[in-house]
Amino acid sequence: HNMVDAIVNIDYDFISYLDISRDTFQMYRINNGNRAPARFVDNFEQYNIEYIKKYVVTEDVDKLTKEMSYKNIQKQLEERKVYYTSIFGFQTEKAGICRKRVSYTYLDKENQILTLTRIDVTNVFNEEQRQNEVLKKALKAAKQASEAKGEFLSRMSHEIRTPMNAIIGLNSISKSNLDNKDIVADNLEKVDISAKFLLSLINDILDVSRIESGKMILTSQLIDIDDFLKIIDTIIRTQTKEKRIKFSTKIIGEVHSAYYGA
Repeated sequence: HNMVDAIVNIDYDFISYLDISRDTFQMYRINNGNRAPARFVDNFEQYNIEYIKKYVVTEDVDKLTKEMSYKNIQKQLEERKVYYTSIFGFQTEKAGICRKRVSYTYLDKENQILTLTRIDVTNVFNEEQRQNEVLKKALKAAKQASEAKGEFLSRMSHEIRTPMNAIIGLNSISKSNLDNKDIVADNLEKVDISAKFLLSLINDILDVSRIESGKMILTSQLIDIDDFLKIIDTIIRTQTKEKRIKFSTKIIGEVHSAYYGA
């Protein structure tokens, strides 16, 4: 008994013996370090059904009733060869709902005698639940980040095509007017503006990696409004002209000649 006491005190709520052929159950239990009188139960399978209904949390009653049936225990041990376990929620008066694990293994397979042990796994279960929540949040954040990056790249690809189309259109116009130096010079200036705008877009894309690594630095710079409007006009006008859409830029109200921005 001293050895069994020591074993039970380490981990187990109890160690018991189950005789399937006779439908009997004998439990050896330790309560607060003291060995309680052994409990002997006849008609154990029916007794266990009532016990489960009384102490097991509602959502686990049907599952555990099925898992602890003799037919299922024998089937599982036949397949698993060594042992079989069930985990369920157990209602206690002092601690509330705990998570328990019962395990079965044969002592004497020929005579259908098994050991049935129960152990508290509440801390392990709670830690797994916590880790699952952390993992769910991490996966959700990763999904959101991936979707945001995908949307950003999709928009950038559209934005890049805009100055590229302007450059191609201006270049085509210039080729058709090589004898007109004024048109060629004006188009070259607009190509230069479009190319600089394209470069700024590429830098914006590269900034994504800097943001992710925490190395992004915002700096204020002087933005000339005339130059800013000229960029917009150059980028948009070529495309609107091709599609025969009227386009004009108007300044309404008092506007300063320059602003600071990042």
